[in-house]
Amino acid sequence: MAILEIKRLSKSFGGLQAVLDFNCVVKPGEIHALIGPNGAGKSTVFNLICNLIKPDAGEVLLNGENLVGLPPHRITEKGIGRTFQNVRLFKNISVRANVAVAVNAAKRHGILQSIVRSGPNSALLRSVYEEADQVLEIVGLTHRANSLPKNLPYGEQKRVELARALACPVKVLLLDEPTTGMNPTESETMLELIQSLRQRGLAILLVEHNMRIVMGISDVVTVMNFGQVIAEGTPMEVCSDERVISAYLGEKRNARA
Repeated sequence: MAILEIKRLSKSFGGLQAVLDFNCVVKPGEIHALIGPNGAGKSTVFNLICNLIKPDAGEVLLNGENLVGLPPHRITEKGIGRTFQNVRLFKNISVRANVAVAVNAAKRHGILQSIVRSGPNSALLRSVYEEADQVLEIVGLTHRANSLPKNLPYGEQKRVELARALACPVKVLLLDEPTTGMNPTESETMLELIQSLRQRGLAILLVEHNMRIVMGISDVVTVMNFGQVIAEGTPMEVCSDERVISAYLGEKRNARA
């Protein structure tokens, strides 16, 4: 049974049709990859799901509830978490505090208000930091809790961002280029983490350019080109689809020639 179902999602910017009649189904415990050439509309789809931009048409259903029109923070509260291609962290406060801000946001009260009302040693703040530490344990960064993100290797910064996405009660996780900029060791660590999240029952929608990664961990692959879905299936099915070879895989082969 689908946890996330996207129906006929469309968006144009002036005369440019960025996304047209996009359909996608993601199930619990499934890794569903969204691939395509640069400019195919993948990040636009993510922004439409999170309502960072408003769709012209279509539905985004989470457990059957249409999320279109809800503000982004309400969509997060409903259970959709997201990371971005470029790391977006508070780099001058600790890793634990970065995650605590996200935990506190999920509780719908500001961390500064908590300090003012309850004091810096309040039970409320202690519980927030305890939850932050639990999330850091999931992503393997307990030992970095007191570090500043700006002092961490890039791969660990990406895991801090993932921890922030997991700080809310997440049902569906949107990962935008999770291994971009990482060295092979960092990429392998991230892949193992993504697999472990799948085993926890999370539904994962993944945008990733590295085809080795896509083919290695995905259950289903949806391929976009010029804002439209041109193919969908298992990794093996997609790899043998002539439209995909022409639009995406062929582009890479030509680049190597």
